[in-house]
Amino acid sequence: MPSQPIRVAKQLRPIEDQSEIYRLVQERFQREAVLLEELGSNPQIPSLYAYFEEDGKFYLVQEYIEGQTLEALLKNEGPQSAATVRQILVDTLDILEFIETKQIIHRDIKPENIILRAADKKPVLIDFGAVREIMGTQMMISGATPKSSIVIGTPGFMPPEQASGRPVFSSDLYALALTMVYLLTGMMPQDFQHDPITGELTWPSQNIADQHLVAVLNFAIKPNPKERFMTAKAMRAALTAAMPNNQATEVMPEILPTIVASTIATAPVGTGSNANAAAGTPVTPPTEITGGDQAPPTYHVAEELSFSAADLQQNSSKKRGAPWGLLLGLGLLGLGGYQLYQVVQQRQIAGEVQPGVTPSNPNPGTTPPGNGENPNPNPTNPTTPATPTTPTPTTPDPVITAPTDGVFFGAIAFSEATGEYGYVIDVPTQAEAEQAAVEDCEFFAASGDCQALVWFRNACGAIAMGPEAYGSGWGADIESAEAAALDVCSDFGSGCEVVDSICTSQ
Repeated sequence: MPSQPIRVAKQLRPIEDQSEIYRLVQERFQREAVLLEELGSNPQIPSLYAYFEEDGKFYLVQEYIEGQTLEALLKNEGPQSAATVRQILVDTLDILEFIETKQIIHRDIKPENIILRAADKKPVLIDFGAVREIMGTQMMISGATPKSSIVIGTPGFMPPEQASGRPVFSSDLYALALTMVYLLTGMMPQDFQHDPITGELTWPSQNIADQHLVAVLNFAIKPNPKERFMTAKAMRAALTAAMPNNQATEVMPEILPTIVASTIATAPVGTGSNANAAAGTPVTPPTEITGGDQAPPTYHVAEELSFSAADLQQNSSKKRGAPWGLLLGLGLLGLGGYQLYQVVQQRQIAGEVQPGVTPSNPNPGTTPPGNGENPNPNPTNPTTPATPTTPTPTTPDPVITAPTDGVFFGAIAFSEATGEYGYVIDVPTQAEAEQAAVEDCEFFAASGDCQALVWFRNACGAIAMGPEAYGSGWGADIESAEAAALDVCSDFGSGCEVVDSICTSQ
């Protein structure tokens, strides 16, 4: 009889056993297992043979990959040649290009999670992070929406945006590039020189024979995700592009954006709901990111494994990050978000909204303790629907200093174009708070796309979003701020949920 393939069983156990949490974990586990089964159709991803639940534990039965991890390769043989690393990189990018078509972000690429298969020396990508995140689901505070307590990723290999809960396709490319640098040098990312202001990493690359490879890796590990390769296809195109003899070192940084712009392709994206996103249903892209001179691809996180308010009939979610339903509402519907923008303007002009009262400030007669009138997030002059614009904040660049005399300001900024938002707390002035919130927002949205929605002093602020609407609010405590944000959002659409709330020191 032919020998049976070797299989490996992985046991997973939720960190909490509350019945409502367990039910949600069970549903998400089944959904992710189906997705893993689909991914296993790729020869460089382990096949999933079975999945089941027993005695409160969850099990995956997967293909056993015979070979050694890149971590083991380095320990056994030392730093690898540029030619070896280049081949491993090209072959691994093939895997990432495949999972991008499924709208998946791995989120934990590192030397231990790539196995060089003994049979053909091809890299195999293992240990997708989504299932581990499900197991970390717990009730963070009494009465709150359950979410994962685990940040998927490995310090050093994980890019800044992923650490804040906003991974994008280029997050995987960042981690893969640092994994290749590790193979070249034998040094962990924590050992590299780090510029505390720009976030740039500097590694000993001057003696690497293949400076074309070095330039590609450096391009992929830029701290700002908008400045990296956006897709695996773009990175592979840059890596395999023919370069003039002896010009890689001097010319590559200038040529890279041109190469990317001429080869990058838009990846299909899923729908706004997590379930449909995991299934890979193609729809019009929800949002775009631009980087340098690259043509902007589209992306989204396939499965945001935090639970929405609808799951437990809660009215608040503390997860930072715009829900993809909102991006569908504002991005896919085209004028949907803009129509909301116009309604606010028209109501202000018609006198239905009192002067100084905006969607961020629904209760003009009530002023939270220590707070003044909030800024108007929308322009006062209407524009034509065919040419929607978002005003650029005109607050001068401040130098943020420590708050004094017990006065603490906070602010929330928002981008209608992308649905991204940013915030800041505990700065000494309103102007600094608004500017810092805009800068935080523009880390993920294009420069000039964000504007301050609401500011508050010694108080709390919140932002709520729905499929076709958004709103912000402030109050003396989190509950009143969230209620205000929900009220505003609900004035312009249904299905609103609080996606974030923050408080200054008081």
